[in-house]
Amino acid sequence: MVKPPPPTVISIILCEASYAVNNTQSTIIVNAFHGLGVPQVPCRFPKITVLVTLTNGHGRYALLLSVVHAATGQVVHEVATEAILTDPLMIMDSQAILYDVRFPADGKYYLEQRANGELIGQRPFFVLVRKT
Repeated sequence: MVKPPPPTVISIILCEASYAVNNTQSTIIVNAFHGLGVPQVPCRFPKITVLVTLTNGHGRYALLLSVVHAATGQVVHEVATEAILTDPLMIMDSQAILYDVRFPADGKYYLEQRANGELIGQRPFFVLVRKT
C-alpha cells in the first residue's frame, strides 16, 4: 500500500477548551496560552486541550501528539488520535485533550505532532513555577 503524503501543520494551539460551533466551520477557543504557571515541580496538570490544524494531506493518518521536555528530550505525555483528510485542499482541526500531564521540571517543553510516525509540526511552551 502506498503511504499517503504527510499533512502540513498550520497551527498548534494550547488552551483550556475548544468547542465546535454547530453547523459552521467555526471553533471557539477558550483561554489560549503559551505558558503554565504551577505552584511547584514536579507536578501534574489536570487538563490541556490542544487544537492542531492540518491541511495538504490525502488519506488516513495515525496522529501522535507528544509533550517533550526540551532539556532532556524525555516524552512526558502522549495521546494518539486519527485523522482522515479526503482532499489536499481540506483544512481540518484535530483536537486532543491531555489529562493529568506530569511535568518533572520547570522550563521549556515542546508539543510534537506526528502523522504515521513522521514529525510534521512542533511548538514550544513553558512551565513556570509561580513565585508566592
